[in-house]
Amino acid sequence: MPSLRFGGNAVAVAVLLAVSSVQAAAPDSPAGLVQAMQETLLRRDAAGYLALVDQRDQMFATEHRRFVEDWVARPPQDVRLTLTNVRQSGDQTLGQLRWSWRTAANVQRDVTVTSAFRQIDGGWRYAGEAFPVVLAEGQVLAQSGQEDVARAIAADLDSTLKLVGRVLGYGPAQPPVVKVYDSYAALSASVQLSLQPVGGWNEPGEAIKLAAPRWPESRATLAHELAHAAVFSRFGEGQSRIPWWLHEGVAHFAASGIWTEQARASYLQRSAAWHRQGRLVPWDRLSNFETTPGDLWPHVYGQGYAFVRFAADRYGMPRLTAFMQELASGQTIQVAASRAFGSTFDRVDQDWKIWLGTQAVSTVTSRPPLP
Repeated sequence: MPSLRFGGNAVAVAVLLAVSSVQAAAPDSPAGLVQAMQETLLRRDAAGYLALVDQRDQMFATEHRRFVEDWVARPPQDVRLTLTNVRQSGDQTLGQLRWSWRTAANVQRDVTVTSAFRQIDGGWRYAGEAFPVVLAEGQVLAQSGQEDVARAIAADLDSTLKLVGRVLGYGPAQPPVVKVYDSYAALSASVQLSLQPVGGWNEPGEAIKLAAPRWPESRATLAHELAHAAVFSRFGEGQSRIPWWLHEGVAHFAASGIWTEQARASYLQRSAAWHRQGRLVPWDRLSNFETTPGDLWPHVYGQGYAFVRFAADRYGMPRLTAFMQELASGQTIQVAASRAFGSTFDRVDQDWKIWLGTQAVSTVTSRPPLP
């Protein structure tokens, strides 16, 4: 899913993460821990909250620090955490943790997730969502009820990785970890309390996350997220300079190797129709996840896919990758296009629109991918 950037909030978030109000005693029970989590969240005490989290797993620590960054930058309202059905399971304690809150956009959210709690140095710590299903030597983790689809993902993971590598010319540097959630709400709540429900997610240093996937229909979603992981590996920290629409366009293009021919045609017609109707959105309005309104998300994915499809056909994937490398190194989009494509981006954009106008409208019946 989209690359997360906090822009102007970065300094404030860093300060809040570094400074806690009062060092509290370690909670002596899971119930006391959940109460302390709620209190620190309500007062936006990021460091105090993270002191209550078991951060020994590097991937979960990265995921949860970004979770905290989000609620510092976009404070939820009326937060309530409720713990029920506490029980022992191996070396950890499990419980049903209900999160209830209102987003900054005044949308009520509620989700209950089986969560893990551990005793560390005499006090209790939150260890995140529980994943009792562990397959492929830890590469596939799943919540209860997702056993069958987790086995299918484990069986298809290597072939899907190879497909992404063939399309892009590169893949993730490290074997990916896939976490399978039982609902869109559970996945989204694990990422950001401000996030609208999504079916897939991936960010640098995090697991690929899939929500209630159906197989084989969701294999394209897996390929999309694997493509994100490949881009993060290929361009390193510079990936944050690549526009969001290009991130999503590349990921959708990689995933389109799994779509039917009709689905590819149908999805391209979105942008062709926007072009005919004068409804294409300027690229600079689709470049940043944080500032792009939700009603423009379909343009991020649709226009991004159409541009990447055009560029891969006209110039080839190696030159598109060179374009991304120039952007990742800090070049402007005009300079990056001139160096990679031999034309300014404005001219490439004009050529793309001409190309869109040549795409024949056809009647298709297969459901196109979302969004």
